Amino acid sequence: IYLDNAYVGETPMSLENVAEGEHEIRLVKLNYKIWTSKVVVRSFKPTDVKTTLEVSPGILTVNSDPIGADVYVKGKFIAKTPHTLGNITPGEVVVRVEKEGFYEWTTSALIQPNDHKILDIVLKEKVGNINVNSMPEGANVYLVNSNGDEKLIGQTPVLNYTASIGDYNVRLEKEAYFNEVKSIT
Repeated sequence: IYLDNAYVGETPMSLENVAEGEHEIRLVKLNYKIWTSKVVVRSFKPTDVKTTLEVSPGILTVNSDPIGADVYVKGKFIAKTPHTLGNITPGEVVVRVEKEGFYEWTTSALIQPNDHKILDIVLKEKVGNINVNSMPEGANVYLVNSNGDEKLIGQTPVLNYTASIGDYNVRLEKEAYFNEVKSIT
């Protein structure tokens, strides 16, 4: 307890010989918000001061690789990464991070009063395998993504080529044969 900026003790407490008039009382406790109030003291009349201190909030920062992932706290969409949330009520908080083409990431974070919890998340990309066969074998296999980017991935037979989940065109080319293009998902 502070009375007019002078430390006078801890609660509960009765203060005696306080001068008549207006005074400022301040309560300070670790992990709680500071509480301040004006009180008027009158001669021969006790002045009771009662309050309930509020727990200090915490801060949560969520970073992800790649950035731009959706952040959900307690099931509610909050923002895209990177993002810092202030005024988090202390306790256990469920955090979920999602981004298209990546596996969802979920954890529980224990938020402490006055604490800054930082979550650095590396999202794992969803991938699949591609197998390409042709008759005759030996055709060049090109993988073309939805942006039009093209990559030679080998000659047939191509087995278990790992690619990000998505839509592609597969083009086969072999000298003396017509090119073949197929769409895959």
